[in-house]
Amino acid sequence: MARRYLRQALAAAYCGLAESLRGMGQLREAVQAYHDAIQVMEKLLQDFPGGHRIMLAIFYKELGNTLIALGDSSDAEKAYLQAITVSEQLNREYPYDAYYRFQLASSYLGLAATKTGRLHEAEEACRKAVELYDKLVAEYPTAPEYREWSARGYLSLVALLSNTGRRSEAEVACRKALDLSEELIVDFPAFQPHRSVLGNSLHWLFLLLAAKERTGEADAVYRRLAEFSPSDGALDNNLAWFLATCPDLKIRNAAKAVELGKKAVDLTPLDGYKWNTLGAAHYRAGDWKAA
Repeated sequence: MARRYLRQALAAAYCGLAESLRGMGQLREAVQAYHDAIQVMEKLLQDFPGGHRIMLAIFYKELGNTLIALGDSSDAEKAYLQAITVSEQLNREYPYDAYYRFQLASSYLGLAATKTGRLHEAEEACRKAVELYDKLVAEYPTAPEYREWSARGYLSLVALLSNTGRRSEAEVACRKALDLSEELIVDFPAFQPHRSVLGNSLHWLFLLLAAKERTGEADAVYRRLAEFSPSDGALDNNLAWFLATCPDLKIRNAAKAVELGKKAVDLTPLDGYKWNTLGAAHYRAGDWKAA
């Protein structure tokens, strides 16, 4: 029995090492450490089938997350599918265990990110994650992590729906994410991850409204977003483009667009899209030479 727990501790130690390596940016080394953790855990479960199978699911999920960061979608997909297989079995055996359902939802959300070019499959995986998160939120309304990850799931769905031109559906999902993140800010105002989710929700809503030329609503979201969020290259660029090209002349503000465009370029000087936005802003401001 002692050897069983020692081997379990060894697997956990490899996982801890992998997390540390990932935190230091040593992603390939982290991948190897996760593989070591998985190897130890799989052998342990062969010898003791009643062991902590959720650990194996978590190792596979975190391996997938690390492979995604490396840009290896193919191997990441395999890792997430392994995590889903283990988590689904646990959920069938223990349907009332919230932690198992949370891990399953997180694995589905990770799987959605691997479906590059397969948007239908990505949407299917994302909706499974959102459905699981929503049930957890309904059952445990005071647990902030379930609300946060439900909002993150909806934002992933927003991106997928936007990429397939379904902006109205995307807006519905975005407002759901916004509602969840606003509730979190009220209940946990000092917790920074919640602020990030709220900022992303506002950013997506701004983009959707601007794309649908609902300029008055987009401007209101922009003003709230500008007050809420610190300077961010992508945000500054999007706001600059909106203010430079907005068809509503009451909202168009070329001088502000130039200011934001310059900030975006300063933050990411090698991004050609941001230089293009700055050029458009200078053009709208009548500064042909700068444009």
